[in-house]
Amino acid sequence: MPWKSEADHVAYQARYNKAHAEEQRARAKARYRAEREYGKERLKGMDVDHRIPLDQGGSNEPSNTRLRSIHSNRGFRRDAKNNPL
Repeated sequence: MPWKSEADHVAYQARYNKAHAEEQRARAKARYRAEREYGKERLKGMDVDHRIPLDQGGSNEPSNTRLRSIHSNRGFRRDAKNNPL
């Protein structure tokens, strides 16, 4: 996206960072909690998944998180013709 000026770009970056900072903190907090509970060794190759995603109103409570493999957490379902569901 072309910017009219450098100041416009800097202002956009500040708004973007502010909007996403809370979500990033929530994810980091969930990962830290899982590291304390399970240990770093068990978390290798695993992601902390939110059952109800944060962007859909899910909480950061332990009851809303679970461990999943990186493959299953970062992928998404597809039909027989390899189209996203």
